[in-house]
Amino acid sequence: MVAFSKIAAATTFAALASAQTYQRLGACPDLGCVFPPDQADFLAGQYFDIRVEVHAPVNGSEANGGIPDKRFSLAIQKAGGSSQPVSKFFDITEPAIEEWKFKWYEDYFAEDAKTPSLVNVAAKAYRRVALYEPGEYTATLSYYNGSKTVANWVVRDLAEEKKAKNVILFIGDGMTTSMITAARLIGHKSVNGKYLTKMAMDKFPILGHQMTHSIDSYITDSANSASALYSGHKSTVNAMGVYSDSSPDAFDDPKVETIVEILTRVWGSAIGIVSTAFLADATPIALTGHTRTRGHYGPLIDQMLNGVTNYTWTPFSGPDVLFGAGAENFHAKGGSYQDKDYVEEFRKKDYKVALDNTTLSTLNSKNKALGLFSTSSLPVWLDRNVYTENIINSTNHPSLDGKPANDLPGLKDMVLKAVDILHERGGDRGFFMMAEAASIDKQMHVLDYDRALGDLLELDDTVAATIARLTELGILNNTLVLVTADHGHGFDVYGSADTKYMASIDDDDVRGKRAAIGTYQNSGQSQYQVVDAAISYNTGVNFPVNWEPRYCLAQGTVAFPDRRENYEVHHEPRLPATKGADKSYYVNPADGIGGLVVNGTLGTEEAQGVHSLTDVPVYAMGPCQEKFQGTYNNIDIFFEMANCLGLARHDNKTGDKGDLLPGNNGTVHTGAASGMEMLNGGGITAVLGVMVAAFVGAAVNRSFLMGCKDPGEVATELLIRIVLAISINLNILRKLRLRFCLEIVLAISIKLEAFEEAATEEIVPAISIVLKVCREATTEAYKPTRLPVAHLSSIGAGSWEIIDAVVATVAVDRLLSPSLSLTTASWILSGWIIGDVRPHPPRPSSRRLTPAPPAKMRSACALASALVLLLLPVASAVENVTCYGFDGSAWANNFVCEGSSACCGVDGICMPNKLCNSKKDGTGELIRGPCALKSYDVEECAEICLYDEINRYFPRVTKCKDSGKYCCNNDKKCCEEGRGVLLNAAGKVIKSKETTSDTESKKTTVTRDPSALPSDSTTPGTTATPPTIPTPAVPVAPNPATPSPPNVPTGASGGLATGAKIGLGVGIPVGVLALAGLAAFLWFRRKKNRVYSGSNGGYSPPPQTHEMAADDGPQEMQGYAKGQSNVPIELYAKEQTHAPVELPAEEGGNGVQTPRPLSNPS
Repeated sequence: MVAFSKIAAATTFAALASAQTYQRLGACPDLGCVFPPDQADFLAGQYFDIRVEVHAPVNGSEANGGIPDKRFSLAIQKAGGSSQPVSKFFDITEPAIEEWKFKWYEDYFAEDAKTPSLVNVAAKAYRRVALYEPGEYTATLSYYNGSKTVANWVVRDLAEEKKAKNVILFIGDGMTTSMITAARLIGHKSVNGKYLTKMAMDKFPILGHQMTHSIDSYITDSANSASALYSGHKSTVNAMGVYSDSSPDAFDDPKVETIVEILTRVWGSAIGIVSTAFLADATPIALTGHTRTRGHYGPLIDQMLNGVTNYTWTPFSGPDVLFGAGAENFHAKGGSYQDKDYVEEFRKKDYKVALDNTTLSTLNSKNKALGLFSTSSLPVWLDRNVYTENIINSTNHPSLDGKPANDLPGLKDMVLKAVDILHERGGDRGFFMMAEAASIDKQMHVLDYDRALGDLLELDDTVAATIARLTELGILNNTLVLVTADHGHGFDVYGSADTKYMASIDDDDVRGKRAAIGTYQNSGQSQYQVVDAAISYNTGVNFPVNWEPRYCLAQGTVAFPDRRENYEVHHEPRLPATKGADKSYYVNPADGIGGLVVNGTLGTEEAQGVHSLTDVPVYAMGPCQEKFQGTYNNIDIFFEMANCLGLARHDNKTGDKGDLLPGNNGTVHTGAASGMEMLNGGGITAVLGVMVAAFVGAAVNRSFLMGCKDPGEVATELLIRIVLAISINLNILRKLRLRFCLEIVLAISIKLEAFEEAATEEIVPAISIVLKVCREATTEAYKPTRLPVAHLSSIGAGSWEIIDAVVATVAVDRLLSPSLSLTTASWILSGWIIGDVRPHPPRPSSRRLTPAPPAKMRSACALASALVLLLLPVASAVENVTCYGFDGSAWANNFVCEGSSACCGVDGICMPNKLCNSKKDGTGELIRGPCALKSYDVEECAEICLYDEINRYFPRVTKCKDSGKYCCNNDKKCCEEGRGVLLNAAGKVIKSKETTSDTESKKTTVTRDPSALPSDSTTPGTTATPPTIPTPAVPVAPNPATPSPPNVPTGASGGLATGAKIGLGVGIPVGVLALAGLAAFLWFRRKKNRVYSGSNGGYSPPPQTHEMAADDGPQEMQGYAKGQSNVPIELYAKEQTHAPVELPAEEGGNGVQTPRPLSNPS
């Protein structure tokens, strides 16, 4: 929406009609300019600058006298609010007016005539402001007595809570779907049109597409497309992290905050940047760079290390990992900024430096790392692995000594090392990594298609290896992995070329050579996977076994210079065109020998191919993955990553020191009450109540039955028991398979010999055995029925201390992990009150267990623990957060089904197939209920209707009458059209031969974005799942269902926190129990003094000292959905002095502006 005076409108429209190729200023169609311009989107709390300009053309079609209006004004208005001057709206000081002039050519005619248009400018800049409240805004620039330029802005309403701990963004520079198709064709074998293997990208559960237009052109370059991906703001060609203005200084344009700057400011996360390009190239440097001219390599390296220093901006002191090439930009003799040695500058900031692959592999994961492995860009995969003579003859060593860089890492080597470092350094704060396969684009530019496809296959191999590494580290389900491109090339394959036949045709017979191209049925099959005994590259699977078959791909792009094409692989890097005497480009006479000459489709001044309009693919896996399906703008990738990372901030107190963090303590919100939250919110009362009741009861028991006389012995024993309980508790609770582990611990504690005095030396080995069993339980699906008798019989005589500590610990664990089955309580009662199964002393030939006769309860500790366990169902009714929906949200009023982790509402019953019936008599609806695991696990929970709960209702399931198949009720014709699935007795989908792959995963864990809603259409999926990439089994897209299960969602809004409610609900009754135990102690003490006042001897516990071995139990908490530590994280921040850095001035956008020194406002 733009309003002009009639004169301004006439001149502007005349300019628009003639200025398609050249523009006075991108995103400024009239004489008043507002940056950010119309249609800009913002993340709440994202810093940005505002620049306004008023143009006064001196000559040309827009000439208005050449005197700019200096009385212009800018006002901001939020929808529904009042308009305010910009300085008042943001509560900042009004800046001074700046003036300059620039020149530009209106069209080719003006350029040919060498008659540029001169423009005088008056401008202002408002630095580092932010919009915190979501909604629509208008920025109105008033000038020239009534002319107005209106920019409509939107602040997106996004979340502050993290849904993903980490994000990895793979960028195949210039990669398109057709390139992926070609790479698959040469890298994977097919038989009768069906591939035997797939690419890693093919296995991702989500595929979308992004549009790549820039702000002033529908054909983008890597700089501003990267800026859109990293900041959510489109820019102009060659610009990054800024909106291009007309000022002479390329480093004073209005900036926008990038994702790594926001992420370090808000969460303090680790940052990794990996590229096969030179590190000052557009895609890697745009993460931290702010300039409209991407060619300022030296100053951009300085920004990478020190952040923006010429204006007050978000402090940034370098990424944690920086791997790539371009060593010349770091050395004075290669043209570094201010002739500094930037390798040494990085070392001063505690970076460890690697110049070769050997050193890279030895880097310590605790340290920040800089890897510079060659000058320029890294040699491509094909030269590093097949045509290695090209490496031997190079002069690209990063030391700039003119020698070859022989010890080179590949993309996979750099990425895997980066993941290790970022995982270590990021810790609970997580990490963000961008990894670029740069030479897909660079080789497409020079029409070297084979080298481009080789690097694409290397990218795919890296993706597969990264997923495997994330799985190994236990963080795959906490990590959003994206694979996309920044733009595309117009590349495709249209048949095959018989290279032998083409070479046999005389070079003068150009039309005859074209007969060597086979199309349709004459294309044949790919020969790149046909084994030739004389050829062996040793490059592993999923790469061509023969790069030089007779029948090669007939491939090419739509935009190219004059060239000769023979379709064969080039043994040396390709140069398709060379400059002639007239300085235009012609066919390179040394290229494509024996091929056919093809006239170019570009201007004769172009030496290589260019980018194209095509949309590019986006593959997504992990938290928030469903947000990336469909077709959308490239800026949406930034906003969805920011939403998944919880980067939005809706409070104007947010600053560089990170004052505003979730809960003001940096704790990552998981949507459910955690053990630590329970302790903080009132659960500490419950835990202390358990311990007081248990240990005081145990002391009463000991004093009453054994005649303990010395109160000091009681105090000592209490201390020992508390230490043992806490030690076991801290070690046992930290592994993923908590449920199995605790079941085993309970079984052991029940069956220990408890009726004989224990020797001190038995404590350590007994606890070691308990912890050993738990470790085993965490490494495999250890069921209670597999309880090893050898462990029990090797314990020997029981120990009161061990028994009481373990049982009391289990009671506490039951508090902190209510998902244990309720039969746990009956185990304790039956094992301790009704009777006991105890191991007999060892016999020479064998050990066996025999039932012991019933015995009365002798451990008040165990009795107190059992009573607490029985109280828990009552306390849990307050807010029993034990189960989680498919979208990860917490649900109360559920119970865990026996033998699985499936949950059902308290008013329903569990079915053997892990579904729920809404009524206890079995006459209700079938429901796919929640799961006891935060990250939904189809091995442990229902394997049907795997989609997010709609309107907080669980999916209803219908059993088809005729076929016995099960259908989700959002698909009304599922039964009628036979789309249902069969479930076996264990609730597993019975997979047909057509839907089951040989590589199906044994364990599938599905992570979903809680806020994501699937489409309204039915989307059948596959149940075949590769081992390393989790994919939902039998996904069905839902429509809102009718209903109302008894489940009540828990939330974080209003009132006490979930943990506080649980803590109070349990703590109050347990506290009463503790007081009762204390009263009982005093009463029994008095009674003992009367009854046993002359007794002989009595029990005297031996002195005990015990130090838990460091490796007696698991030491690391798994992250996020599988047992994340919820200890509050205190994020640090420090003041940074923004010392001025004198950056070199550069010519303006059209090469005819006057440079000026870099300004340095505060």
